Amino acid sequence: MLFKELYLTGTISKKVIKAEHLNIIIKKVAKDCNLPNAEDYSSHSLRRGFATTASQQGASLSAIMKQGRWLHSDTALGYVEEGQRFENNAASLILEKRAQTQPEY
Repeated sequence: MLFKELYLTGTISKKVIKAEHLNIIIKKVAKDCNLPNAEDYSSHSLRRGFATTASQQGASLSAIMKQGRWLHSDTALGYVEEGQRFENNAASLILEKRAQTQPEY
């Protein structure tokens, strides 16, 4: 597991940090970064973001599922497809072509 408990002495525990503690840290970091709706971020955001980014970088669905410990492909696929929503998007192609033909000032 990536997140371990840390003692005040600086010693890293072998225990995994509790989800509720991780969520507190994530919300604080989101707030400190002035992200909109900082209270909405959680450990789930990390898992979801991982699936999206890994897919965009070419990772296979099975590799994403293994790393994220998803048991059902539909769950992981939902995050992957959501992340691909704007890839090969017809409206994006129109906007790109229009931007290429607009004169620069």
